[in-house]
Amino acid sequence: MNDVPSKRSLYDISERTKKRNAAEGRFRLYGIIAIAIGLLMLLVLVTTIIYRGTSAFQQTFITLEVELLEKKLDKKGNRNIDDIKKVSTFGYTPLLATAMQNALKENGIETDLKKKALSGMISKSAAAQMREYVLADPSVIGTTVEFRFLTNGWIDGYLKGRYTRESVENSKFASAAQFDLTDKLVEIGVIEKKFNLDFILGADSSDQRPESAGIGVAM
Repeated sequence: MNDVPSKRSLYDISERTKKRNAAEGRFRLYGIIAIAIGLLMLLVLVTTIIYRGTSAFQQTFITLEVELLEKKLDKKGNRNIDDIKKVSTFGYTPLLATAMQNALKENGIETDLKKKALSGMISKSAAAQMREYVLADPSVIGTTVEFRFLTNGWIDGYLKGRYTRESVENSKFASAAQFDLTDKLVEIGVIEKKFNLDFILGADSSDQRPESAGIGVAM
């Protein structure tokens, strides 16, 4: 008697197929796990960059009312733009020290810092900022204008925790007295940290005023 072959349903899955399906399932699972790990690492990286780079998007500013003295900026008093252009940034620097002294006097703050040390707390870009403002509108000469300047890198670094009074003990660029004054000016709102749009849009800067540098030149 001949054996009758058993009938197999088309819907029956062989052991080999089961193993192949299981392997494919594991492969998909491994792929999902790998993608999840990659996304997690990316999230950690982005979070770290944002956390560590937040300070770069904030900069320390000082707000001062500056008297744009005619005897300094337009000695002839004729508002001739060619004559006004002859006044370099060096001619504007003394106005900063005077503005600092006036701000301290108005707020009843005393300090032993000399004019050079006072103006040294402000970025060297401040003089150029004032000069550009005056050249754009010479009629402002002889008036008092409120400016918001960058502080120098040492003051900015102090408020961001990069420098301490001890770390500048032997420095010729910053002093504990300047940091003491900074704290007082922060209390009354003359010095404050703000979002630094120029960091994104600004161009490169010289090593004399690194605090005013931006990444716009690279974009």
